Amino acid sequence: GVEMLLRALAMLTEDRWKLMVAGDGPQAGELKRLCNELGLRSKVEWLGEISPNAIDAQYRQCSLVISPT
Repeated sequence: GVEMLLRALAMLTEDRWKLMVAGDGPQAGELKRLCNELGLRSKVEWLGEISPNAIDAQYRQCSLVISPT
């Protein structure tokens, strides 16, 4: 899921990207620590839980949507 995505992004040599992570769950703290360890702190924005009414607006801001499970 998100852990694999973070590890993959850390291997990119191109840095013209930003990751927005929506949702909040029991692994959030662990994933944020991993993000920092991988040096991605400035590239990842943690949005937390998003209301159903705001999801469409978030999608419109994105060039690509990834929905890991």
